[in-house]
Amino acid sequence: MGYKYLILGAGKMGEAIAFNLLKQRDTGLVTLTDKDKRVLNLGRALQDTTAIECEYMITDIRKVIQRELFKGFDVVISALPALMSPELISSAIDAGVGFCDLGGVVAVSNHCMSMNERAVKAGMPI
Repeated sequence: MGYKYLILGAGKMGEAIAFNLLKQRDTGLVTLTDKDKRVLNLGRALQDTTAIECEYMITDIRKVIQRELFKGFDVVISALPALMSPELISSAIDAGVGFCDLGGVVAVSNHCMSMNERAVKAGMPI
């Protein structure tokens, strides 16, 4: 089947991440989510470029139980504002999935890296 990726945020960065993942042979599924309905058009356009399954959904990540949303994916990739990353990492660890974000704010990145020991114990890369 291949790896299942969940991309949080369908802006320019999320779109670029999805586009590149859809070109990888070991990708089985790319799911793109955003609170804005523009994700529907973007998802349809991306699906037309590949035979790999590409899903899209409208979800306000702040209003869902994140660990439930993350279950079933191999990796969650955040293209959301950096200040959301600590909560998202914690949810990814709880869900048992790998997590990657784009970083960019040193203080937030340092806080995120302080969760590394917890992630290692759970067997989850962050």
